[in-house]
Amino acid sequence: MKHVLLIGAGFSRNWGGWLASEVNGHLPTSSRLRSDPHVVEVLRRTANSGGFEAALAELQDAYAKNPTPENLAHLKNLQDAVLTMFSDMEAGFAHKREWNFCNDLQFKIAKLLSPFDAIFSLNQDLLFERFYFGADLALHFPRKWGDWERPGIRALADDNQGRPYDIGKIRWTQSPPFQRNPSNQPYFKLHGSWNWWSADGEQMLVMGGNKLATIQGNPLLRWYHQQFQAYLSEQDSRLMVIGYGFADQHINDTIARAATVNPTLSLFQVHPRGRAVIPRPLSDIADAGTSTRLVSDIFAGDEAERRKLMRFFE
Repeated sequence: MKHVLLIGAGFSRNWGGWLASEVNGHLPTSSRLRSDPHVVEVLRRTANSGGFEAALAELQDAYAKNPTPENLAHLKNLQDAVLTMFSDMEAGFAHKREWNFCNDLQFKIAKLLSPFDAIFSLNQDLLFERFYFGADLALHFPRKWGDWERPGIRALADDNQGRPYDIGKIRWTQSPPFQRNPSNQPYFKLHGSWNWWSADGEQMLVMGGNKLATIQGNPLLRWYHQQFQAYLSEQDSRLMVIGYGFADQHINDTIARAATVNPTLSLFQVHPRGRAVIPRPLSDIADAGTSTRLVSDIFAGDEAERRKLMRFFE
């Protein structure tokens, strides 16, 4: 039996990260974006129908169909504003001393994370990199992992100068052949990361329209998605989903395909709206449990809800 975790923006929200619905409120702080009436209008028009990702998709499509300097400028203005948002969010995470909400050992965040056979993230922030340490995995007894890893990447450049040391200043890139160390807990960032760069100098971020094509065009991310389906397709696999609202069709399709191959798949949903956000046919997947409470509330000392979550592993 494999225990798999999938996290979305609602997971990072527990530590102050922004949900997709909140990003539009940040973007107008960019003076460069405010000076571009076309981008402002696109954001206004898509605010209630996909938000900034719908706006980004529209600008990406416009440039693909008509690659003029003007269309490129519109696209770059929005992309730069989004990257500034990520930078501000990372500054918020970097300012925190730790990510635990309680000093009790049983309520350490690592006690929730360490039993998983694999962790898949739709987030591009560095929350895990900042706060999830190999030593934390010893909290799982008997110890299951030597460390945790992000398979298939290597350091490209380290711009840390002086102190304090900041993990956010390291750039990473894909490093084939892609494989994982069976002694380490794998952490797969399905949509890339804020500090990952391709060989041609582009950030490896999957945003906007046609995400599946972007993923298929990147060997590392394509392999990550193959790993996601493979884990879920194993007999009796269990999937816990924290903070994902099922808005990415390619992710939903992967889960649906795995459920077809593996009808024993079950799903534990952690989301303020519970299973109401799960679309069909995913809502037909066996129910392994539901929590409508925030991780920050549960692991601040809610013993009853913590027990409910941890029963996922029994």
